[in-house]
Amino acid sequence: MLAPKVAIIILNWNGWKDTLECLESLYQITYPNYEVVIVDNGSEDNSLGNIRDYCEGNIEVATDFVSYQPENKPIALVEYTRDNVESGGVDTLGAIPSDRKLRIIKNGKNYGCSEGNNIGMRYALNCLNADYILLLNNDVVVDREFLGEMVAVAESDVHIGFVGPKAYYYHEDGVIQYTGGGSIDLLRGISPCIARNKRDTGNYDRNYEVDYAGGACILCKKEVIDTIGLWDDTFFAYWEETDWCLRGKKEGYASMYAWKAKIWHKEGATSGSGLNTYFMTRNRAYFVKKHTAAAKYRQFLLYQMGFQFWYTLFLYGIYQRDFTKLRYYLKGIKDSRNLKTSTPFAQ
Repeated sequence: MLAPKVAIIILNWNGWKDTLECLESLYQITYPNYEVVIVDNGSEDNSLGNIRDYCEGNIEVATDFVSYQPENKPIALVEYTRDNVESGGVDTLGAIPSDRKLRIIKNGKNYGCSEGNNIGMRYALNCLNADYILLLNNDVVVDREFLGEMVAVAESDVHIGFVGPKAYYYHEDGVIQYTGGGSIDLLRGISPCIARNKRDTGNYDRNYEVDYAGGACILCKKEVIDTIGLWDDTFFAYWEETDWCLRGKKEGYASMYAWKAKIWHKEGATSGSGLNTYFMTRNRAYFVKKHTAAAKYRQFLLYQMGFQFWYTLFLYGIYQRDFTKLRYYLKGIKDSRNLKTSTPFAQ
């Protein structure tokens, strides 16, 4: 029986070195039926040229996590523009083995994490006939067995819609970044990762349900997307995977942690100075407003302005004296007031 087809979407923005290491690890996995799609968000660092050279076998990638494999080079490469794929672009690589082909979608500008991934997902669903979508950060290195383990968990129950792996910090040996994802606290507007900064001693070696799967590596069934749609592009970056999973949960789809699936993540490699603070702040309010009734949203605002605001002013302005983060934090609060949302998922 043929394994379900998984379309792996990797978003690249001025990060070709990380992307090549990610690709080299992907092309050595044991899962037999996958398609790799890179969505380049208007990079200006010659990412496309370097990815082409890698596919030709002209750039060798070797790190502590992955050894270079020349046997599958050259890798067949097809490039599309966004207009190509949005108008129903064709697939010409279908018969080539999974580890010997790559598709690139070239965006003319940076559409952000949300819409950038949406462009890739629309292509994968419309042109590749994928059973699953795997959204994978370009600054991730994967274990050879990771995808098979994630698909096995997803296939084990019709109510499982999302799956996340055991994620380790790339630069800290044996230290967990998260197990599957995290929990959601709508009152405080936080989504803490489960087992963050814990050393792996086997305490998390079991599958269990989480509130959301972490966005660095998230597997989603096609039928879930058919039901709830793609990522909300209002977020641009941050909170969109949490929103996605919560929307799925309200339709009966659980998010699960697959403990045997392992990845290593260079957290923050794609975040600009202060930008993560801005988007986390701005999008937190949008997320809570989207998923709560008016009375609960007012409780959230009271907490934010009654405690969180003054704590953050002290943290960035006095203790850390990081005025860049403080400026982005204040701008995030201001801009969050201008984001408009209907509340189709409010409860």
